[in-house]
Amino acid sequence: MPTEIRLTQYSHGAGCGCKISPKVLETILRSEWPKFFDPNLLVGNETRDDAAVYDIGNGTGIISTTDFFMPIVDDPFDFGRIAGTNAISDIYAMGGKPVRRLRFWAGQLLNYSQKSRKKLLKEIGPYVN
Repeated sequence: MPTEIRLTQYSHGAGCGCKISPKVLETILRSEWPKFFDPNLLVGNETRDDAAVYDIGNGTGIISTTDFFMPIVDDPFDFGRIAGTNAISDIYAMGGKPVRRLRFWAGQLLNYSQKSRKKLLKEIGPYVN
């Protein structure tokens, strides 16, 4: 069990190099699933935009974005700030204002002690909660 949290030990590359290639993403998004149609969906996968926009009426829309990337720094607090800023920038890019954030961690927490897991999630949390 690690005594020090080193997030980058789970990265297979560095920085944006940890993302999947545009060609692989295109294949995933163009999958065999039937195309989703909803007249209230203003921006969806077809435009490859920063986020989706769903019209909820009266000139108001919900902007939703999901990001996944590998840790590019070891410090959990810094990684939380980077992840939060990355997601929030997608909302701003679509002309929106962030009002709620959802944190999803898909890391290998089983390799850490309960104490280390709590510390990790606590340090990642302040910026993205």
